[in-house]
Amino acid sequence: MNLILKSFTLLLVFAVNFSYAQKNRFDVGIEGGPNLSTILNEESTNNYQLSILGSAGTFFQYNCKKTISFKTGLFYQQKGYQWKQDQIDLDDSSIGKGKFTSHLDYLTLPLLTKITFGKKINFFVNAGPYIGFLLQKTEQLKTSNPSNSYKYQDMQGTNRFDFGLTGGLGLGIPIKEKWLITIEARNYSGIMNIATNGTKLHTNTTDFNIGFAYKMGLRNPINETNDVSSKKDKPQIDIGIEGGPI
Repeated sequence: MNLILKSFTLLLVFAVNFSYAQKNRFDVGIEGGPNLSTILNEESTNNYQLSILGSAGTFFQYNCKKTISFKTGLFYQQKGYQWKQDQIDLDDSSIGKGKFTSHLDYLTLPLLTKITFGKKINFFVNAGPYIGFLLQKTEQLKTSNPSNSYKYQDMQGTNRFDFGLTGGLGLGIPIKEKWLITIEARNYSGIMNIATNGTKLHTNTTDFNIGFAYKMGLRNPINETNDVSSKKDKPQIDIGIEGGPI
């Protein structure tokens, strides 16, 4: 958690300093929320069940044209799955129900191309690759018999890196001149095998984000009056901070 907070702090410092260097053309905000996550097993017909987890992070956006922009960021993202099963003894007799959960905490970096359209309400779609770094893995078994339950943290057998494709769609609602509310659903589909023990496992997570952005890039009204036409064609950069309940 200390690593995550330090990373967010460094990104905020960079955002503020770089915004002044670019004549305050940045947006800063917060965004995040719950997600639905599971693990796909290529070698088994038994699908792991979805887990409700969450994500939070910072994002940066550069608008090179009216409708096209590029977005990246750094996210704390929870992935994993759950599996409910019968517990049996040595005689294959049922001794109760059990629930196994596996949670993987990642630091995720997406690289997105974003297309925006609309006037009062901005609709957008984005897509691109992502890379994730595993921070911690927690596995837990809960049963009707507490003596058979356990919880431990161990990253053995799991690749520290995750790579895949991500894409989403959403909308942005302007609030006055300097604020923007965003709503987005974004899926992360893992391509890299996260297992190192021969099993083929891939992550699959869909984030549901609600965000608030502060527009630091609003132009000076005096300067804009004197030079409106020349500034319309200049690129604009957006920066935000994503975060939400986990």
